[in-house]
Amino acid sequence: MKSILLAFALLGLTAAAYSQTVSFVVVTRSHDHNQTAWSTPGEATTDPWQFGAYVVGSSITASNPITNASFTSAAGSTVTSGSLTFDTNEWQAEYNYTTSGALTTAFADGNYTMTFNSGAYTTPTRALSSTLYPNVPQFTLTSGSGTWVGNMLHVDPSVQLIFTTNTYTTNFQTGSTRVGWDISGNGYSDGNGMGDFSGNSATITISAGSLIAGNTYDLYAEFGRILESGTLTSTGITGLDSATFATMLHTGTNIQLYAVPEPAGYAAALGALALVGAISRRRRLSRVTAAGRG
Repeated sequence: MKSILLAFALLGLTAAAYSQTVSFVVVTRSHDHNQTAWSTPGEATTDPWQFGAYVVGSSITASNPITNASFTSAAGSTVTSGSLTFDTNEWQAEYNYTTSGALTTAFADGNYTMTFNSGAYTTPTRALSSTLYPNVPQFTLTSGSGTWVGNMLHVDPSVQLIFTTNTYTTNFQTGSTRVGWDISGNGYSDGNGMGDFSGNSATITISAGSLIAGNTYDLYAEFGRILESGTLTSTGITGLDSATFATMLHTGTNIQLYAVPEPAGYAAALGALALVGAISRRRRLSRVTAAGRG
């Protein structure tokens, strides 16, 4: 899963501004793809199907506002339950699979719950199904220049780049679907925040000079569908009330971008290599000469 933050953004809410508050309790299934040409993306080569359970909010620690979290799967699942681990402001559990069949065997269609503080509170059920996956996002470069080299798109970072996606059509439903995207790598990060809940495609602009020549970046788009959602109330746990508990499906596509250095940059690099080579040769010759004299 490229960015779980995109999954949380699917809910259309922002994390509470005050501290130590759970905002999202989420159970997800996802299907990941890689685009390596101007054609339909293919499945990610490593475990393209995922199940995830997440608890995310503001200033969460391993002991506040919850001490632990776990999920219980639908009847018929081979993974009947699991504990979440705490990692940098969120609780999470992730499972990866090579096929959709393996995923749905492990995590069957049906009702899921989350439990907090060693069973002190269990959420209402939320249904997770495998029938409403969105279609696969596919990128087109509509402005700027790019050439596919192997599985990577080489782009000119000195000009503005504009990417567009295809249309979100399969299982699209206004109010329960969104289009999200982000760009990341080598200190650069950009995205559309909470995503677009009214549109059915994305336009992504990378300003000239934003990418550093010689570096690689990930461009990611995601179509998401909320299955069931609701607000937690009367939990008895400070900081958990008002959190949104939801199940969702999302389909994502990633492109690897390589920012090609300008010719002058190549020349400078080659010049540096030549200089290093010349210095190394001189040192070797000096050592040989000194040895001969000895």
